[in-house]
Amino acid sequence: MLEHLTQHFHEAGYASASFGKRHYCAANNAFQIENHFELSEAVTYYAYADAFDPANYGVVHYPAAPYPWIFGGRFPLGPEHTSEARAIREATAWLETRDESAPFFLRVSFNAPHTPVVPPAPYDTLIDPDAIALPPDTEEALPGQPEWIADTLRTASDARRLTPEQIRDMRRYYYGEVAFLDSQVGQLLDWMRGRGLLDNTIVVFLSDHGTHLGDYGLVQKQTFYDPVVQVPYIFWYPENVPAGVSVETPVETRSLLPTLLSLTGLPVPEDLRGGGLGAALRSGAEPPSSPVFSEFTLGSFKMRPDDRLVMVRDGRWKLSLCFPAEPGPSLHPTDGALFNLHADPHELTNLYGHPQHPAIQNRLTSLIKDHLARTHHEDEET
Repeated sequence: MLEHLTQHFHEAGYASASFGKRHYCAANNAFQIENHFELSEAVTYYAYADAFDPANYGVVHYPAAPYPWIFGGRFPLGPEHTSEARAIREATAWLETRDESAPFFLRVSFNAPHTPVVPPAPYDTLIDPDAIALPPDTEEALPGQPEWIADTLRTASDARRLTPEQIRDMRRYYYGEVAFLDSQVGQLLDWMRGRGLLDNTIVVFLSDHGTHLGDYGLVQKQTFYDPVVQVPYIFWYPENVPAGVSVETPVETRSLLPTLLSLTGLPVPEDLRGGGLGAALRSGAEPPSSPVFSEFTLGSFKMRPDDRLVMVRDGRWKLSLCFPAEPGPSLHPTDGALFNLHADPHELTNLYGHPQHPAIQNRLTSLIKDHLARTHHEDEET
């Protein structure tokens, strides 16, 4: 049975709980208490409940086939009925009833601002529509996109199926949903501060992915463009982490638990010691630069479910490749994307297969293949 890294906290006497969205699959729970829920009963990913006519809530729907996502609209009830507010309530209830003699590890997980993007009033109209820009250099489908985007993903995520007005509304709702989520996090922190629960507590705010809001001619996630792979990753710990420090070196969010082990003074397993950010956070200095990886499949879209899509970022270079389930030596040349992020920060010019960069491409391809071989071996062991 898989041992979660949270087990190290349990062995040190921590009480743990998780409330809200859970997207990991394992035979055992990572937290001692878990209550999983994603959405309210009022709105699903694709539809409002029968009691609510979507025509009354300014809904922006993706066309019906294949996925009629709700990209925008007003939540039909008060904010207290959202799943985000429920997660806050259940978290505070647990904090009130826990054993106060034990340290705690609390995870509060939200669906927002994932679809359905339906902020409650007044957040649905918080953003002025005239303030929403449509950047011309990234709105169109780009030439040179890899095959798995241009020919596969685009069949379910093509922003050209929406009008410019719908895209502007989609962005307005998204920003309003982010503001609503920010208010909910603030309420939790204010509640904890009022009870002295932040006096010796580390707070981390992070996300699993970003999203496309019409940029690159796409909607939703499932790419390695920066709007998707760059996410907030914020540590607050006044006793040990200097305020106002911004780390520019790319890092992976899988560094979270080894970093927390380090910051709390707990032993860090030997195989994780190179992956934590504790020393960098304490000093306020940049962590050592090393290649960072991201990976997913299109299986959730029922597309190419056996392919492994992998990205590596190393310095100014980013390479993404599509591999079959068992990576082999050959790759279709359209199944790659290579960008020089210093010269091309918007990732508009795909240099994959370009005759001027074979050494860079080969080096980054080797990094990805080593990563796949290493993670495949780890999967076999678990």
